[in-house]
Amino acid sequence: MTSPSGPSALIASAPGKVLITGGYLVLFRNHTGVVLATTSRFYTRIRKSPNPAQSEIRIVAPQFSDGVWVYTVARASNQINQSPQQPRNPFVQTAIETVLAYVSTFGTTGEQDPLDLLNDGLEITIVAHNDFYSQRDELRRRQLPLTTQSLSSLTQFAPTGKPISQVHKTGLGSSAAMTTSLVAALANFLLRQRVDNGVVDKLAQLCHCIAQGKIGSGFDIAAAVWGSHIYRRFDPAVLEPATTGNGADGHVIRKIIESNEWNHQIEPFSLPRYFVLKLAEVDAGSNTPSMVSKVLAWRKRDPILAEKIWIELDEANNGISQALSRLSKLSNSLRPAYDKVVIICACSLSHEWEAMSLDDPVLEDIKSIFVEIHQKFQTARSLLREMATAADVPIEPPSQTYLLDACMDVPGVIMAGVPGAGGYDAIFCITLGEQSAKEVEERVWKKWSESSIAPLLAGVGKTGVEVGTDDGAIGM
Repeated sequence: MTSPSGPSALIASAPGKVLITGGYLVLFRNHTGVVLATTSRFYTRIRKSPNPAQSEIRIVAPQFSDGVWVYTVARASNQINQSPQQPRNPFVQTAIETVLAYVSTFGTTGEQDPLDLLNDGLEITIVAHNDFYSQRDELRRRQLPLTTQSLSSLTQFAPTGKPISQVHKTGLGSSAAMTTSLVAALANFLLRQRVDNGVVDKLAQLCHCIAQGKIGSGFDIAAAVWGSHIYRRFDPAVLEPATTGNGADGHVIRKIIESNEWNHQIEPFSLPRYFVLKLAEVDAGSNTPSMVSKVLAWRKRDPILAEKIWIELDEANNGISQALSRLSKLSNSLRPAYDKVVIICACSLSHEWEAMSLDDPVLEDIKSIFVEIHQKFQTARSLLREMATAADVPIEPPSQTYLLDACMDVPGVIMAGVPGAGGYDAIFCITLGEQSAKEVEERVWKKWSESSIAPLLAGVGKTGVEVGTDDGAIGM
C-alpha cells in the first residue's frame, strides 16, 4: 500500500451515527453529546481508471439512477470541472476539490508528485449499506412485511432505482459517512501512505461544512472517523477561513488542517455489555435544519427559560453518560454480579427496577445504576418536550411519545427516544439483551397502528473510519 507508485486499488469505509444524548445542546461547546457509530457503513473504492482518460475522475454510486459524476482536473490550478448536463452533488464535488487542493501542497512524495496518479484518470465507486435509505418501496414491491427478516433478504447495497433527490434517508448521517469515506480513500490513495485519522477528521469536517453552506456541530463526522464517543464540538472560528471563498486554496486548507486551534474533544465510549441498540424509521417526516433554526431563535427570544431548561437537560445528559461509563467498567470488573442484574432486569419493566429487592449489596449497587440511567433518560425526554413546547418545535411530538412509552412497556427496555434533533421520522431503543430487542419489534412495532414502523438492521459498530486494500469481503 505504501509503494512509490501507490496502490492499484484502495477502499475506505465509515459508519453512520445515532446521537442518543445532546440533541441541540451539542451545537454549543460548553455541552457534550453521546454519539454511537453504527454497523451500517459507507464504502468508497478508488483505483486507477481501467479506461485511462487523462486527469479525469469518474465517480459511480450504483445505488442511484443518476449516480454518475465525471470531473476533469485542470492540473495547472487543480480546479475541477463538470459537464453542465450532469447532476450536481455538492458533497462529492467539495470532497474532491478539497482533498486535491490539500494534497497538491505536498509537492512530491517519494518519486512522484501525489497528483501524478491523476494522469491516467481515477475510478471511484461509492456504496452504502441499505439502512441509510428507506427500503419501504422495495419491500412493498416484493410484497414483504416491514420486518428485520424481510430487510435481511435484500441484496447488500441494494439499488434504489431512483435519483438521489427522490430517495428517503433514514437519518443515520449518510452525507457525513459518505464524505468521510471519500475523503479517507482519496487522501490515502494520492499520498500513498496511511493518513492519520486526525487529518481525515479535519478534512472531512471542512468538506462537510463547505458542502452544507454552514458550520455545524461536527458530531456526525466525528462518529464517522472515531466511532462511538462522547463529543464536545470545535470552535467554529477554525473553519471560517475556508468558508469565506477560500475553500479551494490548498495552502489555506493545509493551514486549517495543521492549526492548533482545533479543540473538539473525543472521549471514547461504549455501551455496557449486553446493551443492544434497536433503530426504526417512522413513516413521517421532519425538517431537521428548520427545527434547529427554530430552537435557536427561541433561545434568543426567551433566554432565561432556555438557559434554565438547557442547564437541567445538560445535567441529565451528563448523568446518563457518566452512569453508562460506570456501568461499562462494572460489566468487566464485576462480571458475575453484573450478569445476574442484567438477567433480572431484562425480565422486568424499567419503572419496576427501583422497587425490586435483590438481597445483596453488590447487586443492589449495580441495579441502582440501571435505575439511574432509566430515570435520567426519562428526565431528559421530559425536558426535551418542555423545550419543544416553548419553541413550538416537534422534538418529541405526541405521536412519538405514545410510541416510545409503548416501547418502554416492554421488559428489558432501559431507554427509548428520538435521536439527534428529534422529530417524527426515527426512534431508537436500548435494551438489555437481544430478546428484549426482538420483543420491541414483535410486540410494539409490528402491531403499531398509528404509524408505520420500519426496523433497521444496524446496531452499534465497533470502529470508525477504516482504510485497506481488500474489498472482496464486501462484494464491491
